[in-house]
Amino acid sequence: MYTVFDSYLIATAFGFVWGLLIFNLDRYIVSTLKKSDKKINEIWQATPRIILAVIIAVVISKPLELKIFEKEIDQVLLQEKNQLTLENQEQVAQLYAVEENAFAKAIQELKTEVQNKEAEVNALYNIYITEAREHLVPIN
Repeated sequence: MYTVFDSYLIATAFGFVWGLLIFNLDRYIVSTLKKSDKKINEIWQATPRIILAVIIAVVISKPLELKIFEKEIDQVLLQEKNQLTLENQEQVAQLYAVEENAFAKAIQELKTEVQNKEAEVNALYNIYITEAREHLVPIN
């Protein structure tokens, strides 16, 4: 209980009260049973009290159990969250991998086209310079 309350005094007091509660509940169940010749009648008489005891145990122990193991639960949740994040990143990467490859191919095609056009421009410029030199007469 110390891990829940961070105080020995409160943990001890809570444990004592919890023990008294369980002890009194058990004493109440036992003391209210009437002796009968048939066991089925005794079980029938004890059933509502046993159900009450189970409900109290679950209602009180589950939140307490969650609080006690809170750090471990948070650690497991964090691991699962990290795993889901990694899986999501992989899915997103796969989703856009096709588009990324298509864009890379388009970029390469455009670069090739630019190089071809530059080569064509250079060739035409050289033709222009050659023809200009042939048809121009030097000024004397």
